[in-house]
Amino acid sequence: MKRVRDLSLLTAFLLVLLLAPALLQFNIQSAQAQNVTIDSVDVRPEVVALVESFTATVHGTYDTSEGLNIRVGIKNIFGEWVGGPSNYVTASGQAQVRGNWQLSFQVQGVKRYEDSEKGKEVDQLERVDESRNLYRRKLFVYIENLNIAFQFYSRVVYHSCGYECTRPYLDIKSAYAVPVGGEEGSPIRTGDQVDVHLVFDVSPGWTTVIRGGHAHAVVGECVVRTMVWNSLGIAPTQPWWIEWTWNGRPAYVFEELIHSSYSVNMAIRFQAPGEPTEWNFELGVKLFWIEGATATHPEEEKEMEESETLAIHVSRRDSNTLSVAITNVVFVPDPAEPGQNLDVNVQGGYAFPEGETHNIILTVQNEYFQSVRQLSDISGEGSFSEILNAVAPTTEGENIRLGVARAVIHGTDIDDEEELYVTVRAGAEAERYCRIVELRVSGGEPPQQVTTGEDFYVTADLEWSLPRDAELFFDIFDVSQPGSAIAGGQFYLFTVPGEERHSDTVYATVEGFRIPPRNLLPADGRWTLRADVRYSMGDIGEYGDGRNFDVIVVGGEEGIAGGASDWSITGVSVSPVDPFIGAGVTFTARIQVATSDSLPQTVGVSYAIDGVEQLRGPATMEDGMAFLAVSSPAWTPALGAHTVRWEVDPDHVYDDPDRGNNVRELSFTVTQTPVLPGGQPSGEQPAGEEFDFYVTAVPTEQTVRSPVTYTVTVDVTSGAPQPVQLELIGAPAGISYYFDPPSGTPRYTSTLTVTAATNLPAGSYPMTIKASGGGKERYKPVTLIVEEGPDYRLSISPETVTAKPGGKAEFTVSVSSDNGYSRTVNLAASGIPGNVSWRLNPAASTPNFQSNLTLQLSEGVHPGFYTILVSGSGAESKRAAATLRVERVIPREVLETETKVNYLAAALLGLILAAVFGGGYLAYRRVRAGRAKAFCVECGTRLPVSVSYCPKCGARQPEQGVSS
Repeated sequence: MKRVRDLSLLTAFLLVLLLAPALLQFNIQSAQAQNVTIDSVDVRPEVVALVESFTATVHGTYDTSEGLNIRVGIKNIFGEWVGGPSNYVTASGQAQVRGNWQLSFQVQGVKRYEDSEKGKEVDQLERVDESRNLYRRKLFVYIENLNIAFQFYSRVVYHSCGYECTRPYLDIKSAYAVPVGGEEGSPIRTGDQVDVHLVFDVSPGWTTVIRGGHAHAVVGECVVRTMVWNSLGIAPTQPWWIEWTWNGRPAYVFEELIHSSYSVNMAIRFQAPGEPTEWNFELGVKLFWIEGATATHPEEEKEMEESETLAIHVSRRDSNTLSVAITNVVFVPDPAEPGQNLDVNVQGGYAFPEGETHNIILTVQNEYFQSVRQLSDISGEGSFSEILNAVAPTTEGENIRLGVARAVIHGTDIDDEEELYVTVRAGAEAERYCRIVELRVSGGEPPQQVTTGEDFYVTADLEWSLPRDAELFFDIFDVSQPGSAIAGGQFYLFTVPGEERHSDTVYATVEGFRIPPRNLLPADGRWTLRADVRYSMGDIGEYGDGRNFDVIVVGGEEGIAGGASDWSITGVSVSPVDPFIGAGVTFTARIQVATSDSLPQTVGVSYAIDGVEQLRGPATMEDGMAFLAVSSPAWTPALGAHTVRWEVDPDHVYDDPDRGNNVRELSFTVTQTPVLPGGQPSGEQPAGEEFDFYVTAVPTEQTVRSPVTYTVTVDVTSGAPQPVQLELIGAPAGISYYFDPPSGTPRYTSTLTVTAATNLPAGSYPMTIKASGGGKERYKPVTLIVEEGPDYRLSISPETVTAKPGGKAEFTVSVSSDNGYSRTVNLAASGIPGNVSWRLNPAASTPNFQSNLTLQLSEGVHPGFYTILVSGSGAESKRAAATLRVERVIPREVLETETKVNYLAAALLGLILAAVFGGGYLAYRRVRAGRAKAFCVECGTRLPVSVSYCPKCGARQPEQGVSS
């Protein structure tokens, strides 16, 4: 029984060992793909007192196959919930679903508390910033269960001006110089006409006053003046003194200035000197205002000043002269932390005689370090912008000398140098940081070419030192339109105790419809973006690092082909339909063509206001479009009657048989305030509920047949009606559309007409109707479906690659055209394990092409199986998957130990085998002796016949069975 029991236990033990992996597998579930973003936050009203609440509407997107249940709220700088949280939920389904989400929150005002030192109640924000120029409140939208945060601001109204008021503010954004007729970055030569640009934001303050028993918002007496000095004392060739004055005017006249800053790009023209030199400018802006008198304070004049320096290298126009110059040096980050690694952006220009080729050597150095970059085989003339490395001093303070930057033409005595000074902040800040080490656009160093309507991706190599686990956020901003991010990415990091620095790569995809030009006449050009990284540790949110970079936008046509075509303008509209002061006015023209030639065709288009041409550029009619709609930039209206005039083919490039339909005009009148039905100005509406409205669209989904229409209805939910304008957001390249009418006073109905080019790729295109009016914005998603159109296929091979830590894995990604797909496909990789870097080469091209995905594994990567996803941009995002198998590498010490154990096991096995075989042999001898009486039954010695005792061992032998 004991043997049976032992055998049963042994069998059960073996079964558990065999079945354990299979049993454990039942607890493994595959995670479904889910992506949620926060795109923008609308604040209404835009200006509130510190202690008052306001409404914030959060807009975002989602991409999920398992339904969506996100917990969203708004936190202040102390990590306290001040709005929400609440949940946004969508139904689950089997297929991947993409869409827009939106939540509105009532955001609480800041708390007040008793300050014993000041002996009065103060606002909580004063604990953070005592500055009297504080004009905005920093808040964060936070998705709790996804650890996603989004920073936004609300403007602040004060009660310290006698009544409610906002404070004026001024902020210089940039300064640069451009030769007349050239582009930014072009070299400036002796004798050139030069435009010096100063870009700044300005907004006047306003105060609430009582007139006739009613409160009115009035812009205070406020003056903006600009000042320019240059080191050579050269006077401008055009008037350069720019001044704006606001003096006790009603606030609604300056509604745009009250609710947002006014961006000014001031250009002052000079003539460059006749000799090469370093030409230095000091550009300044001053803002003067009168702060109104109260019962306890007299009227007081105040001012605010901002200044910017600009160095311009003027090179010799003579083409037989060598020259090189450093024009600007930028540090990232600035200010720096003690001992921090710095990126030093050295910018400058050069000029070489015709036919000569030289090398330029750039150096950043001091007594402790040296960083060198060589620009090889340079010819002609141009500019350079190179990133070199440096280390911040450990001494803290302002303008600490870092070293010198030098540019040398190799093999000559011609050089230029710039002294470098950096600000080093308090050492406590060095305990945590996050910075951008390298930026890439679609796998290459910027600037890279991107195509209007096509997505592209930006990757950043990050390095950080943080005391505990945190979340990193990576955002891309349009520098020309500061505000909400146009793309973003994030990941959660786990800080390993004992390690000082960490690094990883994060990427963000910029959607093609965000690439300018949007609804303007197509044109190519340089687009400046900014990449920012920040980190969050619990309730602590900090800015990490930022870097500006450029991309080259293409998509417009370079020339007009000409030919025999009958171009015509079939309609012109103005939005808003009844323009008024304070509202940006846009104009739209609908163009058609009758031609026997093939499409696409590109034609020139221009528009003028009151006989003054405002814009002229190319527009392209694609094959399959029923019409082409082109829109103007926003125009700042002036009171009175005006006429807008659109013309197609203004240069008479085409042999057009009917010139009479090439021009169309529209007359309109700009009023002081919006006029409502019945002729009553909106400013005279009786007080009551706040104006609000909603927007609907029928149908919400259309399958493209050129053209298709959506019926859009805007209706009032509360308050007195106000004008509401319509626009379409997210229309892809290859789509043309217009609203008829583009605006109105609710309740009204507009028809959205959409046409599509035949080369628009097949897929589902989500778009959004945006309705704006009365300080509010409402959105309605609609979808355009293209069933037949060009597409592409995406695949990856091999299916599985095995690699070891410290090694390399390579995959081949194939992109092939289907039905004539010819747009750029941007590739991106995801699912990459930690401690693995990757490169796609090329990262973007037009089908058919192959790209090499290279994964470089560090020694710290964990063994296991990883699913690598490669995605391609397009109307329907394509994905291809492969598997990376990381082998387990056994340390040498373990191998040596296992080898020793194996030797011992072999020796022990040998002894066991020897004992078994030896015992078997002896047993065999004994049995044989017992049978034949020829051998001793004990020791096996051969015995003579009839021997009773063994002569060797003395053992007695059996008598029976003995034979002679």
